[in-house]
Amino acid sequence: MAIKKYISESHANGFECTALVQGNVVMFKVRGSAATNLGTSDQYAYCGTFSQLKPLITDNSDHIKRVVITHKYIGQLRFDVDTCQLRMGYTFNYNGNAVDIPEGTNFYMEEIFIL
Repeated sequence: MAIKKYISESHANGFECTALVQGNVVMFKVRGSAATNLGTSDQYAYCGTFSQLKPLITDNSDHIKRVVITHKYIGQLRFDVDTCQLRMGYTFNYNGNAVDIPEGTNFYMEEIFIL
């Protein structure tokens, strides 16, 4: 089975996202540098949209994974099944405090979701 590649970007937030798809298994790669202060301590920041994945969705539940964003921050990576949007948010530092991702923060994440 061939691997398909889709790209989506959010220039406003500084995200470049890639989805590598084989069957209903998707590896999301999210990289960039926060173009502005991302208010992610209590909400999500938009990363990109992958409407090409809609036919692969087998359930109606959003997919959420805990991720390491940088050596300073952890948070959630969320794929919304209704909008096919990939978003990052609800971020914390390693002391357990909810924090926003500051402008200029560089990040790279890879996560696998089974749709």
